[in-house]
Amino acid sequence: MTPARAASVRGYLHWSLLDNYEWGHWGPTFGLVSVGRTTFERSPKPSLEWLGTESRSLSFNDVDSGGRRSCRG
Repeated sequence: MTPARAASVRGYLHWSLLDNYEWGHWGPTFGLVSVGRTTFERSPKPSLEWLGTESRSLSFNDVDSGGRRSCRG
């Protein structure tokens, strides 16, 4: 998102924290943390770091005419 454009953000939901065994198979993997198939060891994915960095960089100081906060990233 460019600084010149703002979006009214009311929330964000990432679908899954962990890769999981869903519908009888391991694919697709869409978690923020990968899970080893045999050891079940958990390892952060690059997307987890991106989401954390992006979340920390947002500014929630702008308020629109309806009193809602908007964020500029």
